[in-house]
Amino acid sequence: MKHIAYFSIGLALLGAVASASGADIITINAHGSKLAGIGPTMQLWIDGNRVGTVNVDATVATDYTFSVTLPASGTVRLDVVFVNDAYRPPQDRNLFLNSVSVRGQTFLPTDAGVVLDRGSGSAAFDGRNAIPGQVGVYWNGATRFSVTLAADAGGNCIYPVYSGGTLRIGNESTINGHDISGRGNAIIPDTGSVTDATLDTRFFDSDSFPNFSGGGNYRGNGSGLIPGTRYDSVILTGGIVPNGDYQIGTLAIDGGVTFTGGAMYVKSMTISEEETVNFSAATLFHVGVGVSIEKEVRLRASGNPWAQFYLYGSADWRADKELRMDGLVLGAGEGANITAGKDSRITGVLITAGDITLDKEVELTYNATVQAALPNA
Repeated sequence: MKHIAYFSIGLALLGAVASASGADIITINAHGSKLAGIGPTMQLWIDGNRVGTVNVDATVATDYTFSVTLPASGTVRLDVVFVNDAYRPPQDRNLFLNSVSVRGQTFLPTDAGVVLDRGSGSAAFDGRNAIPGQVGVYWNGATRFSVTLAADAGGNCIYPVYSGGTLRIGNESTINGHDISGRGNAIIPDTGSVTDATLDTRFFDSDSFPNFSGGGNYRGNGSGLIPGTRYDSVILTGGIVPNGDYQIGTLAIDGGVTFTGGAMYVKSMTISEEETVNFSAATLFHVGVGVSIEKEVRLRASGNPWAQFYLYGSADWRADKELRMDGLVLGAGEGANITAGKDSRITGVLITAGDITLDKEVELTYNATVQAALPNA
């Protein structure tokens, strides 16, 4: 499992890579079989233009990288072309295409919609002899991918809302002042359009939530918490929580609290209605079971996305109506569902492998400050 690097201002998008010049790096994992000591020749084409050629000498799965320039967003056509097929018994030159990776996303030749357009020269692009994509490319031809770009060239995610399951959006919801409309699983912030996208949501190992139990019970001012301590239950009635790491079975916020940074590994978390929780630095809540936020809660960080929730396994995150939040909610597991109630206003990011439900009149903001909280690794 890949892991994410954490920063004091946010998180790095998993696997997103850019070269020093700002160009994108596309990685093709492939190998070949040889004839007369010569392996397959593989070309990379973007939107009908050849951008690179490589001789695949490896006979086991190997990464081949190409430095290219891609648009900031949208969908591109990516063709991996095999051009020197040959057969002379008992030798047979073939290309074996395992995967293509771009901006943190990995695509397989066996994915739905991928085709192998068999033919040499222009015939590899005419669609007349196309079959579903496959790992073994036994003819000259182009394996064609339609790639919706989920991150910019710097590795920053361009989708503030992405669901690996089902995305449900209530009426009159907006993002950056644009009405949200369309069908799909991701929202484009510049237009409000909903599109179909593929994003690697494995920001962390969703099965690695620490197994802990025991510890004391605490109720009172947040300043009384001791960093590095394990608690069975904590009820916070106010105060400033010291920066540090904690393991807590159940965390209940029942008063105005300020978090100053650090990481809290919490099995279950609740925030009582109409409470205001302030953040003076990024605070990470690693959640094993779930988060329940009652109505009219404020998670305030002066527009900085510092309330950061990481949902493990099937942990869910549910906020009642009129939430005001500056923060991130990220789920790695397919059962990690996110729900925001009616008339909520969120400055930040909602990304999960599970479902997302936004009720009516939800206002989303994705700005430069939030984008800066998703730096390239």
